[in-house]
Amino acid sequence: MKYRAFISYSHRNDLFAARLHKALESWRADRDLVGRETRFGPVPRDLRPIFRDRDDFASGATLATATAEALEKSQFMIVVCSPAAAASAYVNEEIRTFKALGRANRIIPIIAEGEPGHPELDCFPEALVREISADGQLMDRRVEPLAADARQVGDGPSRATSKLIAGLLGVPFDEIAKRAERTQRRRTQIFASVALTMTVLAVAAAGFGWLAETRRAQADRNFKAAMSAADNLLMEVGLSTLQIEGAKVETTQNVVQRAVEIYERLESELPTHPPTASETVAYRKALAEGAFGAAYSGNSQSAVAATYFEASLKAFENLRKSYPNDRLLNFSLNSVRNDYAISLGALGEMERAKALYESILAEAPKDDLEKSDAEQTLYLLARLQLLALLEQGSADYAALLNVIEADLKPLRAENPNSSLVLRAEMTLAYSRAKDAWSADEPETALELYDEVLRLVESLEAIQSDHQGISPIRGAVQIDRAQILQKLGRLDEAEAARDEAERQSKAAAQRSPDDPLLQAMSDITAASNAITELERGDVAKGAANLRTALNALTDVSERMKSIAPTMGEIDDLLERAVRALSTAKLHSDARTHAAQLLALREDPDNAYNTLGASDSRISNALALLGHATEAAGDLEGALKVQTRRITINEKRMNAGDALGAHILAEALEARGLVLWRLSRRAEALADLTHREGLMKSLAISEPENIALANALGWTQLNVGELRGVTGDTEGARSALKQFWEMAKANYESAPTDRSALIGFAWAEARLAAVGDTAAIRWRNAAELFEKADALSPLSDLDEEGYLAARLSAMGVASDD
Repeated sequence: MKYRAFISYSHRNDLFAARLHKALESWRADRDLVGRETRFGPVPRDLRPIFRDRDDFASGATLATATAEALEKSQFMIVVCSPAAAASAYVNEEIRTFKALGRANRIIPIIAEGEPGHPELDCFPEALVREISADGQLMDRRVEPLAADARQVGDGPSRATSKLIAGLLGVPFDEIAKRAERTQRRRTQIFASVALTMTVLAVAAAGFGWLAETRRAQADRNFKAAMSAADNLLMEVGLSTLQIEGAKVETTQNVVQRAVEIYERLESELPTHPPTASETVAYRKALAEGAFGAAYSGNSQSAVAATYFEASLKAFENLRKSYPNDRLLNFSLNSVRNDYAISLGALGEMERAKALYESILAEAPKDDLEKSDAEQTLYLLARLQLLALLEQGSADYAALLNVIEADLKPLRAENPNSSLVLRAEMTLAYSRAKDAWSADEPETALELYDEVLRLVESLEAIQSDHQGISPIRGAVQIDRAQILQKLGRLDEAEAARDEAERQSKAAAQRSPDDPLLQAMSDITAASNAITELERGDVAKGAANLRTALNALTDVSERMKSIAPTMGEIDDLLERAVRALSTAKLHSDARTHAAQLLALREDPDNAYNTLGASDSRISNALALLGHATEAAGDLEGALKVQTRRITINEKRMNAGDALGAHILAEALEARGLVLWRLSRRAEALADLTHREGLMKSLAISEPENIALANALGWTQLNVGELRGVTGDTEGARSALKQFWEMAKANYESAPTDRSALIGFAWAEARLAAVGDTAAIRWRNAAELFEKADALSPLSDLDEEGYLAARLSAMGVASDD
């Protein structure tokens, strides 16, 4: 089959279908899942391609023909259910056609809105709930479809999408759902643990003097004085790192840099000192580099921080070769591993971060009595952060939860209200709440989330570190809102959403210099504004979205090294552009499409390293070109489409087959803009180029019926352009090729509405260039009438019908 699935939906659910299409095509199977045998064959690496006509073709006529053919090449059908879909003759016909192919058991419904069985808001199309006869006709016998429910009162968008993916793969839903939640859980929990590492760094800094005393006795007085100066500077770093709220990162960095300079100067003079002095300086320098990394990580510059952590880690590993049993040396090395892992997590390198945490825990003493308080803190912290990187519900995940619980018992008994214990309790409650929600135990999950909020309040009561705690409030409230919606407690759900936005804003206001908190606040506000747009509150939604995205533009400049956050901003901007375009706010859509393009072209944007840049830039150009043209700036749209053509020519020349397909689309888009600008010769050149390219693609993909149909509609455009430029014979030749395609489609499906309309236009266009005009005008009018009897014609088709009737009458009277 050409397509994994065909998405059938009403035009009124275009935005929902676009999001679903993006979610399905961007899904990737984990390595341990790829190749697993299911009733549908081995699990693939991804689900591409998913057919959604508005993404694959530009013109309505192409859509009509390609849709019918794509059904035959689709393994599954996904039906977006809504009252609009239930009333759509087009959706019903697509379902009937797919069932007639013998694939009724391959239809997967997803509820976007409405209520099954409701007398006025029923969302299930009639063809979906009725069986089909051997000759392809709907029968009276009804069936009850099992649907994923994307409504907030149902599964919610995320779980509903996971159900679809599970159905397409033939694997249990729980497995896909748990994997889908992993990314969000990782981000939230890694962020929550950042503040804990500050405590570990301070403990390590406080212990530096102990090791120094054992070695300073072997150095002279000047050496002692220099070392003491550098050590005092590092102590200052440790103390200021504790004071997260209001700390000046530049001051911290300057202090560490001064310490490094002292160590480097001493290192150059070390030949006059005993060997142990050289090792002492190397040790201190390694600590300084680690502290420098921590200072940068506190400013959301994780890429820079990772560089310093890596240098510090290598230095400690070299020192440990000489002192493999030095407890403080090992502790310092593992402290740097811990901070390095956090930076890697912020950069999206989860596997490397996981390996570092596992290295820390592999060296933990087995006997708890041997561990110092600082070591207990470090190992518990590493376990909490490793938990965020494991698959929720897996055996390793459950085992680690038990180990953390065991670690907490002595600490809880000694000081149940310590910051460390409360944070660990909060992480455990948060993880268990996620487990309960995944297991469809909403009441239990709600209780656990309320426990998380209680622990947050306890933590805030004993310390001023809001940075690592308060953002969790917003994340919890978002989850609570989904659960409350599921339970039908709609007023409480709305209150939880309002509280989530309030908490994100409050956290950002408390730390105005923290770009991560600012980004989280602006992302939440923008997402809520897009929801307002989608609900139809265009004026309010547009105003709020404009404010949030303008603020986010400033913040994103400081967040470029944080891949997960930049990924969220990227997704949000694309979603905003589509929502604004749907709301016909083309000027705003154009502004933010340009912003999206700039981000995707920025070499400093860490998210750009995680995907194919040319493909993502081409996608942004397509959005920008559409918005620019819709805003009335045809010259601007022309420039955008020209850039898009250049990029995809490069992709095609590099052997990228998808680049060739997108190049063909871009040529059509630019050709139509040129046509609108009355630059007909240039338009004809682009469309002729597209025609030749699509002929080549059709030869290499002979089974791609949708491609063949798109080629036919291109020949229609070429024929019309040749006609208006005076090339009557060229026009007739191109139009006859289109006519042959349309005639074949009609003969294979004489009652198919899209085939009727396609053939009607073919007859009308040939009649217009004088090819047996009288017969063809009458044929066109009859074909339009048959299509209209199936469902009302569109405005464009209605115009074609009237032109055919009038022309037929005129030709007849002239005869």
